[in-house]
Amino acid sequence: MNDRAGQHGGMARGFTLIEVLAALLLVSLVLPIAMGGISFAMRRTGDAQKQAVAARLAKYQMNLLQLETVAGTTGLAGDFEDLGYVDYTWEADYSEWIDTAVWRLEVVVTYPDRDDVQQYALDTLVYSGGGE
Repeated sequence: MNDRAGQHGGMARGFTLIEVLAALLLVSLVLPIAMGGISFAMRRTGDAQKQAVAARLAKYQMNLLQLETVAGTTGLAGDFEDLGYVDYTWEADYSEWIDTAVWRLEVVVTYPDRDDVQQYALDTLVYSGGGE
């Protein structure tokens, strides 16, 4: 009784070569799919963060424009370099609304996104105090 199976109560311990190869095959099939999903999720998270920054900057710039400019001003543009966002730029425009005392203010923030350029637009109505 010198065989290994006899030393452990009649049962061999460990995995067979076929079981190990099957496990490696399964891991080699599942791992790339899982990593692809993680990579996709990370890209989408980065996209969402950039869009959230653009939304905050658009709201910030809209508030400044409402305080500092006269309704009806056109051709407004700039960047956010002073806030540390060198890749983000903005354009704004007032346009007439149905009532002459109300103007529509639109702010568009442009930012790079991988190989493309994205835009986030925000608009509101501004009361100018005049009217008929």
